[in-house]
Amino acid sequence: AIIVEGPLSGGHQGFKYDDCFKEESQLENIVPPVIEEAKNWGEDIPIIAAGGIWDKNDIDKFIAMGCTGVQMATRFIATHECDAGDIFKDVLLNAKEEDIKLGKSPVGLPARRIVTNLQFTIENNTAPKVQCISNCVAPCNRGVEAKAVGYCIADRLGAAYQGDLET
Repeated sequence: AIIVEGPLSGGHQGFKYDDCFKEESQLENIVPPVIEEAKNWGEDIPIIAAGGIWDKNDIDKFIAMGCTGVQMATRFIATHECDAGDIFKDVLLNAKEEDIKLGKSPVGLPARRIVTNLQFTIENNTAPKVQCISNCVAPCNRGVEAKAVGYCIADRLGAAYQGDLET
């Protein structure tokens, strides 16, 4: 199967920051060429659309375009089956469209996230000190990139998973 992910997915994007906003980068525009290329391989290669699939209308749209299926992820974090903490789930459930922003990440890719207190502390230089407990060699370069953007993704995701709303 080939998963074609557009720039509206949660988390890290496979696009440069500016490309996330370009019409030609949107999922509905990058899926058709992949479907056409797959036909050249003479097999029925499943094409799965991902990134910004929100409801049945989106599913129907991509199935009608020729996709075999869709991938949905963020939408299911708030389910009972997901082991994320209730506070983390509440943040997702209570987020409004204007709370979702694209920002910088220590791994060098833009990342779609929910604006929380962390972004305000980064902007005001009061964010938690970058601990660099994961000691990522690449792409963070052992904390260099984390310090440049003001946070360590591993530290902050761990804190969010545990229900820390402040950092």
